[in-house]
Amino acid sequence: MLATILSELNHRSEAILVSSVLSNDGLALASVASGASSPAIDEDNLGAMSSALMALGHKTAVELVGDRLGQVLVAGKAGSVLMTQAGPEAILTVVCKPEAESGTILGHMQRAANDIEALVSAGGT
Repeated sequence: MLATILSELNHRSEAILVSSVLSNDGLALASVASGASSPAIDEDNLGAMSSALMALGHKTAVELVGDRLGQVLVAGKAGSVLMTQAGPEAILTVVCKPEAESGTILGHMQRAANDIEALVSAGGT
């Protein structure tokens, strides 16, 4: 089921290369690449980095902004990585092409995160 949600997310934007659902401690629960041209992503590295960035983002948001974290965006010339919490137990991470419209993709990610949260809390994967 998680793979279905990720596949639907990937189909919403041609700029999405890879989408993954990770546990808060970085364990890959599901990952879907958009096509043969998508880069090979080491799921263990993606999980560890996403987990660490989300933890740092949470701490930063609470201590500096006084609010909870919304999303984390890492942007570079070759592309971007967007992360959002998918309920209390999972992280949704998306790797995008450089031309990705982050706002649009974050909107798609939030809808997918809601579906992921419902599925994970019900004990499904």
